[in-house]
Amino acid sequence: MQPLESILSRWREKLVPLYDSHEAEQVIFLVMEEVMKFRKIDLSLRKDEIIALPMQMCLEAILQKLLEGVPVQYVLGFAWFDGLKVEVNSSVLIPRQETEELVTWIAKEIEAHGNVASVLDVCSGSGCIGLALKHHFTEINVYGIDVSDEAIEIAKRNSLKLNLQEEFFKEDVLWRSCRLMLI
Repeated sequence: MQPLESILSRWREKLVPLYDSHEAEQVIFLVMEEVMKFRKIDLSLRKDEIIALPMQMCLEAILQKLLEGVPVQYVLGFAWFDGLKVEVNSSVLIPRQETEELVTWIAKEIEAHGNVASVLDVCSGSGCIGLALKHHFTEINVYGIDVSDEAIEIAKRNSLKLNLQEEFFKEDVLWRSCRLMLI
């Protein structure tokens, strides 16, 4: 069994070649917070704490996935988006900060016009855009469309977990658009 400090040192040594040091620290913190329920301060205050072997094995498995290039969000199975914890896996894209900025822009437009009844989230993936908008504007109807059955299932689970009602439909909007142009 090893103390936390040794585990953290190993993680930094292994992750810094893949990430810059700041990003490596963020990945380490995210994993320690989710898996060990440690806050940032705990990483310093509890550095001498001996970590049980089963937890060490769990952390080692996570580290190996990260070293294989699997994004931390896929390893942990979630990403934070606009304050919401949304499930993600390789069937959906990881929500990006730029997408949060898009939600902020859309929210400002909705506030400015005030008469939006429905939002259609095309290629919805995890459903994060529609769910974030529903979180901000509970009175609007939100619909998500995606071509992927797996993405729709993830989006539906996110909708249920977050208690934000959104309807999802399977549709290939690109193919439908092509067919409409051929008519």
